[in-house]
Amino acid sequence: MAVALGVVLDVAVVLVRARMEIREDVLAIRNFWSWKLIPLVDITDVSGVYYGMDIGVRGSGGNAFSIVCQKSNMARWFRRRVRADRIADAVMAAAERARAAKC
Repeated sequence: MAVALGVVLDVAVVLVRARMEIREDVLAIRNFWSWKLIPLVDITDVSGVYYGMDIGVRGSGGNAFSIVCQKSNMARWFRRRVRADRIADAVMAAAERARAAKC
């Protein structure tokens, strides 16, 4: 019984694991509980925070977030560049390219 429950939980985690993809004109965010598509031209800022990636979205009245990678408080205190910073830079570069192509 315990083994079967473990296998079911492993399969569930693999099927719903968090991810973030930069597609041609949208940022696709998959968290454990939701799937969201954000047009790249609407992204105003991206930063890595303790609970994930905080994504500023123009016109939606708020921010979106992704739990794909976090930035620890220690990294923030010591101003270290970590994976979350590199992902934020890549998303902002894609958003700027999309805005430039739209004009």
